Amino acid sequence: MVLELLCLVVRFAARARRVRGPKYTPHCLRHFFASTALAHGIPIHEVSRWLGHRSIKTTVDVYGHLVPASWDRCRTVMQTALRPGAPTS
Repeated sequence: MVLELLCLVVRFAARARRVRGPKYTPHCLRHFFASTALAHGIPIHEVSRWLGHRSIKTTVDVYGHLVPASWDRCRTVMQTALRPGAPTS
C-alpha cells in the first residue's frame, strides 16, 4: 500500500516534470511524502523503512525536526506516570 503510494507520487512527479518543467521532481515529492507522513504522526522508523534508508539515522538527520510533538507526548506520558496516585503497571 505505502509502496504503491510512493510509486504514484514518483509517477506524478515524472508527469508534472514533462508538463511544467522541473518544478516538481521525484526527489521533491519524495521529501513531501516523508515530511507529511511524519508531521501527521507516522512513526519515523516506518517512514525510514518506506524510503529505503539503510539506517534510521539518515531519516532522523534529515527529517527529525518534523517530529517535535513526540517530545510533548513523552512529557505528558511521564508527567501522568509520575503523578501521585497514578496507576502502576
